[in-house]
Amino acid sequence: MGSYQLVVNYFAAAVVFSALALVVHLANEWWYRHLMRIAETHELESRRALAARQGRALILAVTALFVVALYGIFRLAAVNPLFVLAGVAAAIVPNLLWWLWRWRALRALGYGRPQQQA
Repeated sequence: MGSYQLVVNYFAAAVVFSALALVVHLANEWWYRHLMRIAETHELESRRALAARQGRALILAVTALFVVALYGIFRLAAVNPLFVLAGVAAAIVPNLLWWLWRWRALRALGYGRPQQQA
């Protein structure tokens, strides 16, 4: 494989990881706003049940997107697995930090595990 093709493979993989990061961020942003809308219209128990059911579907969709992207990268682009690991981390970590930053507001609305009474 020529050096030009190698550069193209790495560039394509970087584009895929950038697109994954964007899609995961958009999904997180949508999910956060959706949970806020649910909190405005549903009681605590029904909102938790609805969020749990829909949350599983969202996680499944994002996971399937990652699996398809990783399969495509490993199948079509000959890149170093450490580059793939770095790309996955670069796609997930900023979004995870964004979500953790927003989690406090969702906990105040009753999402997450119920608080233990002391």
